[in-house]
Amino acid sequence: MVNKLRKKNKKDKNLAAVLLEDVPKLGQFGQVKKIKAGFYQFLAKKNKVVLLTKEIEADLEKVKTEARAKIEVGRLGAENFKNQIEALTYFEKLNVGSHGEVYNSVAKEQIKNFLLSHNLKIEKSQIELDRPIRELGDHSVKIHLGHGLAAELKIVLEPIQA
Repeated sequence: MVNKLRKKNKKDKNLAAVLLEDVPKLGQFGQVKKIKAGFYQFLAKKNKVVLLTKEIEADLEKVKTEARAKIEVGRLGAENFKNQIEALTYFEKLNVGSHGEVYNSVAKEQIKNFLLSHNLKIEKSQIELDRPIRELGDHSVKIHLGHGLAAELKIVLEPIQA
């Protein structure tokens, strides 16, 4: 099968690559897949694939074992990160008008800055928030950490007392 993939690469410009992680809509860990060069570069930067060469093909089980070990270390780190995030509660006081209308909101940027102030670095793309929160009360926001893990950050919005 691998030789068939390698022979076709000369014609269709797809690369044979070994998946080092599960990649949605592509394949599972350890599978050999044909992917376009640009997508390969994208996945390679994230350490999710390795180009299938003769050396890699000979040591495929060794490569898989090393990748599993790295995934396990990453998963343990993500679990620790999850516990740290879930131990926090983000409190924010918002301006409220005389008729109960809220004048500000909490968006991804504020959540990211709050976590950064607690030495927890995440990207805005990891925060699952369709639109800024503009309602008083208790809220929960999901933060995707990779390795199939997500943390719930508690957010409490209160009116500013005049």
